[in-house]
Amino acid sequence: MNCSITDAKRRDSLIERFELESDRKIRKMSKGMKQKVGLIAAFMHDPEVLILDEPTSGLDPLMQKRFIELVMEEKGRGKTVLMSSHMFDEVDRTCERAAIIREGKIVAVEDIASLKSSLRKSYLVSVADSSDLERIKASGLDYRMADDNRVEIFIGSDYMMMMTTLASCNVTSLDTAAQTLEQIFIRYYGKEAK
Repeated sequence: MNCSITDAKRRDSLIERFELESDRKIRKMSKGMKQKVGLIAAFMHDPEVLILDEPTSGLDPLMQKRFIELVMEEKGRGKTVLMSSHMFDEVDRTCERAAIIREGKIVAVEDIASLKSSLRKSYLVSVADSSDLERIKASGLDYRMADDNRVEIFIGSDYMMMMTTLASCNVTSLDTAAQTLEQIFIRYYGKEAK
């Protein structure tokens, strides 16, 4: 393969960044090392558009972090990155828009912030005793039992109802569950299945 001096410098920089053992034959490399070769090959010629399929498959967490940093740098330089991934954290951290595909057809294309804001919030609430649980059950809140004295409450926009109900309970802990793109993905698959 003929490389320009610029491509060779970029290739060498990527080899160093991803800690590729470039003196080994590809057939003797681990899956992670082979994945690094693919990423270096994709980025080394400094293309305007990158199309990546499951780019971090086989990479350890440190290399995944370096990949995300590289994608963010490339986006900052005006590059377009199209990425197929089942790693929701990776999509959330690197992408501005996501397309959800079901059975080979795009069922939604939205910006990540809009997708995430459309999710209902989830709160894990622990209460002191069963009388508190009965108040939550009778409140009309959407909930599911998590364990003996803990419920998960789902809120769209009616925070006042939750706050009023919880104010009448002896709450021992309150945590919010992080929203994920996986929840959105499952929601769209659920809609399509119906």
